[in-house]
Amino acid sequence: MFQKARTENDVKKLNEINKKIVKIHDENIKFTLKFAKENPDSYISAFALQTLVKNKSVSKDTIASV
Repeated sequence: MFQKARTENDVKKLNEINKKIVKIHDENIKFTLKFAKENPDSYISAFALQTLVKNKSVSKDTIASV
């Protein structure tokens, strides 16, 4: 779907797809932060938070508050 919209230069469709991508990304961040807060002793929490910091998805202050 993305490739087709891109090939056809369908700006409207590309914007719709981008909005969906942003929404999924935001949901993923919320899930990761919630998981880390609820499972502070899990190595998976540490890895997931490290990934968020590396990707600059959230600030270090946000991570520190978890």
